Amino acid sequence: MTSLFAAIRRLFPPLEIKWKLLWAMTALTVYGLLVGSFVRYGDLPKIEWGAESTVLDGLVLSFLIAFRNHQAYDRWWEARKLWGQLVNESRNFCLKVAVLDGIQPADRARLGALVIAFSEALKHHLRRPDATGELPAGGTLEQPQAHEPARVTGTIFQTLADWKRREHLDGWTLLWLDGQVKSLMDICGACEKIRYTPLASSYRALLRQGIALYLIVSPFYLIEDVGLVGLPIFLLAAYFLLGIEMVAEEIEEPFGAGGDNLPLERYCVTIEESVREILGPAAAPTPISTAESVPA
Repeated sequence: MTSLFAAIRRLFPPLEIKWKLLWAMTALTVYGLLVGSFVRYGDLPKIEWGAESTVLDGLVLSFLIAFRNHQAYDRWWEARKLWGQLVNESRNFCLKVAVLDGIQPADRARLGALVIAFSEALKHHLRRPDATGELPAGGTLEQPQAHEPARVTGTIFQTLADWKRREHLDGWTLLWLDGQVKSLMDICGACEKIRYTPLASSYRALLRQGIALYLIVSPFYLIEDVGLVGLPIFLLAAYFLLGIEMVAEEIEEPFGAGGDNLPLERYCVTIEESVREILGPAAAPTPISTAESVPA
């Protein structure tokens, strides 16, 4: 019995958009029944090739939606690769710091805390409604910063420069570490490109208008040709058209907190665990509530 339930779950995995889709399908079912009653009891002229033209329109819309879904998934996948790169760059940077001679464990731990703080700052930065320094509801930033990831990265550079002044690093070692720190801001900039460059609004509006017109008109043609049997056909087509459009709407903004968005919390935890493993458990996360809380 357990294997049967597991097989059913694999065949019908849960949808994150199920409630929005349920409300839409309920409204379309009611609309289809009203259209069926109107077609049955109203005196409408028969439209030749109505059902065939509806199917053709649906195919055209399906191609357009598939193209839009492909573009939305490309944004999601690019964001996924960037956060995977952030995990790798954080590990490589900490591995380099771990093998340096003359660096005290406490100094290594403070630098590791900054690496952890960068991932958290980037997560909050990407989830802000705009490019300001305000955190989402529930945030604790007492002194807003215009760009918190840049501030944390600047503190990392300052820390390395301080090690150089204290002769814990030579020039070649500093250059060796510089590229790794620079990559943090490169990843941040690439994520911002995705976050602040949405898909063309006119294209989305045109596609949604086409879906709406199709869903409004097609029940008349289908029910007139085949009776109420056409209602399930209409609902099946509407289920996939609306479902794919809703999924595309979710994943085209990959940094949100929804179930179809990237699990940024999981990536931040992975970075923290890696830093603690490489640089020691003393590398605690650096609070980002105030500017003074980040060690220089």
